[in-house]
Amino acid sequence: MQKVGIIGLGYVGLPTAIGFLDAGFEVWGVDVSQRTVDMVRAGKNPTGDPDVDDIMPAPGTPNWHITTLQQKQYRTAILFW
Repeated sequence: MQKVGIIGLGYVGLPTAIGFLDAGFEVWGVDVSQRTVDMVRAGKNPTGDPDVDDIMPAPGTPNWHITTLQQKQYRTAILFW
Protein backbone atom coordinates (compact mmCIF):
# COMPACT_ATOMS: atom_id res chain seq x y z
CA MET A 1 0.00 0.00 0.00
CA GLN A 2 1.29 3.44 -0.91
CA LYS A 3 1.67 5.99 1.87
CA VAL A 4 1.13 9.71 1.52
CA GLY A 5 1.70 12.51 3.99
CA ILE A 6 -0.23 15.75 3.95
CA ILE A 7 1.27 18.61 5.93
CA GLY A 8 -1.41 21.06 7.01
CA LEU A 9 -5.01 19.96 7.53
CA GLY A 10 -6.79 23.16 6.56
CA TYR A 11 -9.03 24.08 3.64
CA VAL A 12 -6.71 22.46 1.08
CA GLY A 13 -4.86 19.79 3.02
CA LEU A 14 -7.81 18.08 4.73
CA PRO A 15 -9.89 17.43 1.59
CA THR A 16 -6.70 16.37 -0.22
CA ALA A 17 -5.90 13.89 2.55
CA ILE A 18 -9.44 12.50 2.45
CA GLY A 19 -9.20 12.13 -1.33
CA PHE A 20 -6.02 10.07 -1.03
CA LEU A 21 -7.66 7.93 1.67
CA ASP A 22 -10.65 7.31 -0.61
CA ALA A 23 -8.22 6.37 -3.42
CA GLY A 24 -6.74 3.61 -1.26
CA PHE A 25 -3.64 5.25 0.18
CA GLU A 26 -2.43 5.02 3.77
CA VAL A 27 -2.64 8.66 4.83
CA TRP A 28 -0.59 10.49 7.43
CA GLY A 29 -2.10 13.91 8.08
CA VAL A 30 0.14 16.32 9.97
CA ASP A 31 -0.74 19.69 11.49
CA VAL A 32 0.94 22.00 14.00
CA SER A 33 -2.35 22.68 15.78
CA GLN A 34 -3.27 20.17 18.50
CA ARG A 35 -6.87 21.46 18.30
CA THR A 36 -7.05 20.61 14.59
CA VAL A 37 -5.51 17.18 15.16
CA ASP A 38 -7.95 16.44 18.00
CA MET A 39 -10.95 17.46 15.89
CA VAL A 40 -9.90 15.43 12.84
CA ARG A 41 -9.18 12.39 15.03
CA ALA A 42 -12.72 12.76 16.44
CA GLY A 43 -14.20 12.83 12.93
CA LYS A 44 -15.02 16.54 13.12
CA ASN A 45 -14.30 19.12 10.46
CA PRO A 46 -12.04 21.92 11.76
CA THR A 47 -12.20 23.98 8.56
CA GLY A 48 -15.80 25.18 8.82
CA ASP A 49 -16.33 24.25 5.16
CA PRO A 50 -19.73 22.50 5.04
CA ASP A 51 -18.70 20.47 1.97
CA VAL A 52 -16.10 18.65 4.08
CA ASP A 53 -18.60 17.64 6.80
CA ASP A 54 -20.05 14.78 4.77
CA ILE A 55 -16.70 13.28 3.79
CA MET A 56 -14.92 13.31 7.16
CA PRO A 57 -13.53 9.87 8.05
CA ALA A 58 -14.91 8.37 11.25
CA PRO A 59 -12.66 7.84 14.26
CA GLY A 60 -10.72 4.60 13.89
CA THR A 61 -10.88 4.57 10.09
CA PRO A 62 -8.17 2.18 8.84
CA ASN A 63 -5.15 3.80 7.17
CA TRP A 64 -6.07 7.26 8.53
CA HIS A 65 -3.31 8.57 10.81
CA ILE A 66 -3.47 12.11 12.16
CA THR A 67 -0.60 13.62 14.15
CA THR A 68 1.15 16.85 15.08
CA LEU A 69 4.58 17.82 13.85
CA GLN A 70 5.84 17.53 17.40
CA GLN A 71 4.94 13.83 17.61
CA LYS A 72 7.09 12.90 14.60
CA GLN A 73 5.39 9.52 14.22
CA TYR A 74 4.93 9.64 10.49
CA ARG A 75 6.77 7.99 7.62
CA THR A 76 5.67 8.59 4.08
CA ALA A 77 6.69 7.91 0.53
CA ILE A 78 5.35 11.24 -0.76
CA LEU A 79 4.87 14.56 0.98
CA PHE A 80 2.51 17.30 -0.21
CA TRP A 81 2.23 20.76 1.30
